[in-house]
Amino acid sequence: MILDDLAAQFRRTWRQSDHRQGHWSARSLTLGCAACATFLATIVTGCNQGVAWQGPTYTDAREVAQRSGQPIFVYFRNWYSVDCTRFEENVLKDPAVLAETRTMVCVPLDFDWDRPLAQQWRLTATPAFVIVTADGRVLARGQNPLTREDLLAAFRQARSALTVAPSTQSTSADQR
Repeated sequence: MILDDLAAQFRRTWRQSDHRQGHWSARSLTLGCAACATFLATIVTGCNQGVAWQGPTYTDAREVAQRSGQPIFVYFRNWYSVDCTRFEENVLKDPAVLAETRTMVCVPLDFDWDRPLAQQWRLTATPAFVIVTADGRVLARGQNPLTREDLLAAFRQARSALTVAPSTQSTSADQR
């Protein structure tokens, strides 16, 4: 719906501009750039307005996570995957899932573009996710088929791994 509205606005602006003589008005260029930027942002974020995505790269998300001390929820998707669209509509917009994602740095990545990173975490199908610490330690992972319950269980597993790890580290430090 949003894209249809933007496309219609762009077509109206195109018809009204004097582009045929090689002159673009500032308004035409601004609206055209806004339409393109919105379209690209929609593709990158998977049309999901619920999750507060960071990024656009894993490196960016890792920097935010290092500053905040939060784990990173890395979501791998394909823009052409029906399974990804269903996951985004049925799982990522769930209130319980959204509440969990608000405690993490979330970054959406394109599976095809970021395949080396996906392979590093042994992910082979989309939709897929991995929850990692800022230093790269894997807390939980999952891949297609994914349900709401699978994702919530992974969030619990990640939270558990985070609470166990500091006490284990302090115990080993106390023994030295």
